[in-house]
Amino acid sequence: MKFEKIRSEELKRRLRARKISGLALDIDDTLSHTDQHWFNQVNMRLGNPENMTFRETAKKYGREERIPHWQTQKGKRLVKKLIHSNKFQVDISLIAGSNRAVQKINRIIPIVAYLSSRPSSVWAGTRQWLSKHGFPDAPIILLPSNVAHHKGIEWKARRIKFLYPEVQGIIDDHPALQKELKTIGYLGRLFMYDSGGNAHHYHPRVARFRSWSDILKEIKNFAK
Repeated sequence: MKFEKIRSEELKRRLRARKISGLALDIDDTLSHTDQHWFNQVNMRLGNPENMTFRETAKKYGREERIPHWQTQKGKRLVKKLIHSNKFQVDISLIAGSNRAVQKINRIIPIVAYLSSRPSSVWAGTRQWLSKHGFPDAPIILLPSNVAHHKGIEWKARRIKFLYPEVQGIIDDHPALQKELKTIGYLGRLFMYDSGGNAHHYHPRVARFRSWSDILKEIKNFAK
């Protein structure tokens, strides 16, 4: 089990020196059911006053920072604690088939990094989760401690642009990432995985893939 923690500058240097190019992968809600895990774990501790399912809550509020009973002092302390919990990361369930699809993609175009806006404090849990589910070994880039959590998407967009062309593209799910990359003039590829939960947040012309088999087909075409 490697999955070493790395800075984007070092990754770019290594890839350039070895003349390797490939793809980066997001983790949360791309490989793992992170939002649903958040919902279950926080409501288990705070309760569920509206008695709504995860899907109903996501449809009504969109992002977790808009869920009213999470915005109390107790709720905010709990969320902050879980953000930095390695055990929390290890226990997130796998999006079915994502690991098998990624293994196949890795044989077509190398997976050269996992790039996530999770804080760097959860590298150990992230590493354990990736290894447990049989994902290809590649370095992990996480949000530095000096970058605020709410700035994670902006930070990620800048890292993706910096790593191009050694990192030719990324598979990600976050609706805001496409806008950030367009704003800063990114030239690589963005493969948007959408399991349905974020559908109403995307621009209608954003190319989305609703299954890992569809992403695999698209990457086979991209490799040609």
